[in-house]
Amino acid sequence: MRSATFVLALLAASLPEACESSPQEDPVIIVSEAISGPPEDISAIRQTATRMVEALERQDVDALMEGFSEDVVIIPQGEPILKGKAAVRVFYRGQFEHYRLKAFGPSLDELVICGEWAFSRGTGASLVKSSENGRTVRAFNRGLEIWRKQPDGSWKIARAMGNR
Repeated sequence: MRSATFVLALLAASLPEACESSPQEDPVIIVSEAISGPPEDISAIRQTATRMVEALERQDVDALMEGFSEDVVIIPQGEPILKGKAAVRVFYRGQFEHYRLKAFGPSLDELVICGEWAFSRGTGASLVKSSENGRTVRAFNRGLEIWRKQPDGSWKIARAMGNR
């Protein structure tokens, strides 16, 4: 179920610290049931997350940015804090220039919706090929996202942090 997914795993990886891996070790999607909130909001968050993962897989920065609020703040491990969509866009463009996502297996471990705000917690495993040295690396990451409901009823990531 690709709808139970989040995108911070790739962002958190900053891949040089990832370990080398065999390409046959494809990540898998794991879904947990620690989810609470109105069903229509759960569905909306899952839809946004699914579109963001699909954008990551295509390395489509513009589509990926649709899942972030204008004032997004992302705190990746060992990297400067990213404030605003423009900074996040630059970060992902740089990642996409240096790495090619070969496989991504995210999990949603927790999602709690409280009014106009929600938080999600998950993990991700990814296989990524470096354009610099041709190596395939495997990374395991954890992420925490704070979502905000938009006036049109959609949900976007407003704050996020990730680590390895």
